[in-house]
Amino acid sequence: MDWNAELAYFVTPKSGPMRPMRTLIDANRALLDDLPFGSRRRPHWAAVARLLLIAAETGSTIDIRLATDSLVRALETEGWMSRVRPDGLPAAAVAPVPPLPRRRV
Repeated sequence: MDWNAELAYFVTPKSGPMRPMRTLIDANRALLDDLPFGSRRRPHWAAVARLLLIAAETGSTIDIRLATDSLVRALETEGWMSRVRPDGLPAAAVAPVPPLPRRRV
């Protein structure tokens, strides 16, 4: 097993409890040490754990890419890939700008 292999790209959550991750072992430690215990049972985190294990076992570029992409999707699901605004709301909670009214031609 090669837990020291680098992820497909560096992953740095913008908020939440997880640390920046560069290698498979960083991601593994983040799941075990940073993620609240109950959260590990959620399907998206269980998928990340399985894919990290496969990537460490095979060392395949595609397996590492799949694990990295899954990790980012899980972070996005939690809302941790967006910054938290000063008022405590996630950046995604900002109301979108309404579209301009259409002109009749």
